Amino acid sequence: MMLALNLAALGVRSTIINRETGPRWHPKGSTQNARTMEHYRRLGIVDAVRAVGLPRDLPTDVTISPASTAGSLPASRCPPKPRSSRHGPRLKPTTRRSSRFYRCNQMHAEAVLFDQVQACALIDSATASMHGMARRQ
Repeated sequence: MMLALNLAALGVRSTIINRETGPRWHPKGSTQNARTMEHYRRLGIVDAVRAVGLPRDLPTDVTISPASTAGSLPASRCPPKPRSSRHGPRLKPTTRRSSRFYRCNQMHAEAVLFDQVQACALIDSATASMHGMARRQ
């Protein structure tokens, strides 16, 4: 989906062939890394991804709770992003600026990408069965 959206941003038509008919329904990765957030910003969808992730003013600490211990062990302290940076000036897509990783489960980010792909006139999508794809290989 990201490749198709990037091609569309350059005015190039593409077709996505996938066995899935929609975004994932189960959780996978829990964060979007800083570079991915930069790609979302450049494509103009970073606000849509942030809207489905955790609020930026919440801490995003990671803890490990192995079954063999009575409590949890703090693994990574991640304080919230200061509110002032949340409402900063709107940047041009070509402006270079580092982004932090962002707590947004992959299934929610994929849903945003899926909606963007469906709305883009330069992207066609087709669903292929696994059997049909295997025969063509």
